[in-house]
Amino acid sequence: KNVTRMVCTEEIRALEWPSGGIQANAKSLAKINAVFANGGSLGGCRLLSEAAVAEALSEPKVEFDHLMSAHTSFFKGGFADFSNIQSATVGKDFSAVYEGFVGWCGLGGSVSLWHPERKVAVAYVMNAKTMQLVAGPRSDRIFRAIQQVLKRIK
Repeated sequence: KNVTRMVCTEEIRALEWPSGGIQANAKSLAKINAVFANGGSLGGCRLLSEAAVAEALSEPKVEFDHLMSAHTSFFKGGFADFSNIQSATVGKDFSAVYEGFVGWCGLGGSVSLWHPERKVAVAYVMNAKTMQLVAGPRSDRIFRAIQQVLKRIK
């Protein structure tokens, strides 16, 4: 509870802290994700070059994140290969649940991800935070359903 109150203070909200302090809604995040999922353009408008998107998703590097107690594969652009997160803090089926998705999550269970091969963009942002470090039970349920749909439309 004290950590949740701390995150809502003016001082913490003023910090540059993308995974814990971004103030946005799911629709806006999903649009940004859709730009990446579609090679830099959306709705006929090019916002990023295909080369910039390709470079952002290049040179994956696996490192250990001490805060999350997780091995995580990050691309050059700072996005994670989400299905490659290995940690005792995630569910046993985590890799299958997030297979093919790239992006990042927020403190409390929100996720901002896209699937470059399937050109699918998703963002989930909740009102009530839980102290979940990587995704969480609510987003896991959503992505299980998404994976079922993706398998049906292959």
